[in-house]
Amino acid sequence: MSGPSLLVLTRNINWDIFKQPIGSGVYLSPASVLAAVGSKDIDKVWTRKSRLFTYIFASLFVVANGSHNNALIFAQQVLFASSGTNSSLDPRLVKFLAIVITTFVCQILAFSRSAYIKISYVIIVIKIFVLCFIAIVGLISFTGARRHSPDMINTPYGLTNLHSDFSKRKADPYSYSLAMLNIMRAYLGYENANFILTEVKTGPDADERRTYRRAAKVAVATLCVLYFLVNIAFFSVCTTDEIIDGSETLVTFFEKVFGPSEGATLATCIIIMISAIGALMSLTYANVRVKQEIGRIGLLPYPEFWAKTSHHRVPAGALVLHWIFTVLFIIIAPLNLANGFSFITTFYSYAHTYISIALGSALLCAPWLSSFRHTDREDGRFKVQSSRFGYWLLGPLAMIYTVTNAGVLVLSWFPVNEQQVLHTTLSTLPWWVEPVAVVCLIAIGVLWWYWDRIALPKMGYIFHVEEDQQSFDRRGASVVQVDFCRELQDPALSWWRFILPAVNKFRRLCQGEETSTEDEQLIGITETNSAYNSYGESQSR
Repeated sequence: MSGPSLLVLTRNINWDIFKQPIGSGVYLSPASVLAAVGSKDIDKVWTRKSRLFTYIFASLFVVANGSHNNALIFAQQVLFASSGTNSSLDPRLVKFLAIVITTFVCQILAFSRSAYIKISYVIIVIKIFVLCFIAIVGLISFTGARRHSPDMINTPYGLTNLHSDFSKRKADPYSYSLAMLNIMRAYLGYENANFILTEVKTGPDADERRTYRRAAKVAVATLCVLYFLVNIAFFSVCTTDEIIDGSETLVTFFEKVFGPSEGATLATCIIIMISAIGALMSLTYANVRVKQEIGRIGLLPYPEFWAKTSHHRVPAGALVLHWIFTVLFIIIAPLNLANGFSFITTFYSYAHTYISIALGSALLCAPWLSSFRHTDREDGRFKVQSSRFGYWLLGPLAMIYTVTNAGVLVLSWFPVNEQQVLHTTLSTLPWWVEPVAVVCLIAIGVLWWYWDRIALPKMGYIFHVEEDQQSFDRRGASVVQVDFCRELQDPALSWWRFILPAVNKFRRLCQGEETSTEDEQLIGITETNSAYNSYGESQSR
């Protein structure tokens, strides 16, 4: 691939990776973390139970992975900007504004995909600029420089705050679990580019994997450096108590650097609003495509609707599904409780640990799993294509990834006093609500899989999806013809033949019509054979 072409393609993928991780978490997580501690298709890998992991992933992704947390953060910051960060907010008003902004974002995507993408790119440029600005200010604070007299705020400032950072560390396991969930939430989203790779041009050599690997390395490395510098900036300017007890870390940061003013609060609200709306747009754009694929492979009822693509090249049915569950989570969010907002924002991060453990375990076992064997190699052995160091690099990284997520999972089941962890006297949700809720979602996915893959076929209902790779449209996008095929076999076919005449008779009685018994039986058998024995509906995307 030529240099300029690779640069352009890498830049485009970088934007997709940058959009979601640089959300509100980088500004909101330091306080929650410090308060806590005091100082693509899995079934291609684990194939033993056909599509079991797909159903589990679908239940978690469809229900929990909405845009509710960023919509709620945006709504909160709008109200804080108008009334101050120390004011008490009405949860009903916060939820109303969150639903409004969610609906607005979905409408933009539904009617103007190109405008949606351009707005996202403008927002990501602003977010990167803000991160760089905060990082530079933090480095300057090492010298003790500030824009106001030290007498106005006489708390420690600069390198002094970085001494004895672990002097007040906590020992309870749940606090570290909560801290790790907030850290994961700040970084969660780096994988979103995987969801939309079909929309990324492959370049002259048609090697999209090489382009994506280079872009991912550059983007993730840049994000890690920026996040590290931003956290150093916060910890050098603000004391531990200011970060934990303050209403907004960024407000304290600006006030200590530039002096107390209403502008610090307003600037903080605007920055977090921009970050939240950018993350919301990125999540919506990527998630609706995953939910469309979940519908396309037939996991959802009425897959024809969920797999549909509008003439604006937008997954219309999946966008509706995404909006429904996002609004549902906003409505049920327990914002009146001290840890209600934390629960709703870290819920999917916690659910994601189960998926991460399965993926990490698969990578650890890759050399011994048949799913990873290369059919184009004579020996068929697994080979890591993303690094010259091979499994010697992949193995330790996969181990760290798996153990970290497993640690969060185990530690979250330790009983804890939420009020002590959050330094509050207000009412809180019990510590076990989040782990139990996620386990219930996983159980729903298992039952869903059993019903679709085992129970229904035994009863005689057969459903399968047939795909036919067609051609490329005028924009270069591949068009896939999808046929949803249903068939009734015994015993379901016999039950339907028995029930349908009675249904027809009841319907005609309601309409005031009279038919003979032979006509009813004939109509029932004809409708059964023509409507349910074999039919398919097609959708193109």
